[in-house]
Amino acid sequence: MPLHAKLLSPRHLGTALLLVGSLALAGCATVMRVDNEVQSHPRWAERGGGIPQAPQVFRFERPPSQEGGRAGASLDMLERLAAQSLARAGWTPAAGNVRAPWTVEVSALVVQLPRAPWESPYDSFYGPFGPRWVYPYGPGYGFHGPVFPRLESPYYQRRVTVLVRNAGNGQVVYETSAAHDGRWNSTESLWQAMLDAALQGFPSAPEGRRRIDIDVPR
Repeated sequence: MPLHAKLLSPRHLGTALLLVGSLALAGCATVMRVDNEVQSHPRWAERGGGIPQAPQVFRFERPPSQEGGRAGASLDMLERLAAQSLARAGWTPAAGNVRAPWTVEVSALVVQLPRAPWESPYDSFYGPFGPRWVYPYGPGYGFHGPVFPRLESPYYQRRVTVLVRNAGNGQVVYETSAAHDGRWNSTESLWQAMLDAALQGFPSAPEGRRRIDIDVPR
């Protein structure tokens, strides 16, 4: 029997289906690039000390108004993610009654826009010149403005900020932030990527602004 005329046995058919399924899953495994504008401002030397060497311990602090409710729950998440980012630099939350020389404050700001800043609130199928309904005479041609409202897709502007203070005198010794704009709705993966970017190079990151891109599985 010619090779192209052979039928697959049940065992071979099952193997083929598994292979097709694996390829389909592999095709669905994509990543999203989170582009961050990071600004870091280390002030160790200005505050009378050098860059602290790992390991270090710290405690999170937050304003009393952020202790409970939805704000408190959001900060619980941000602090948990920030702890993971700081752990990569050898900084860990102090346990029990251990005295911590540093405090860390995490805050976030989210602005939801109805559309991207560069998008028009209207769509037109034909551009500024083309077919239109000329009221009350019927169809015709001419210059016209946008007529059809576009389907809105929310656009988000986000910023996360981390402040490190000397626990003894309350002075800020390190400030860093990461800003990201896009349509991706809020997820822990997104905030983790932003915190990883903000704390990249901590505690000896360069002064000023830089762009840090981090790929996140979708």
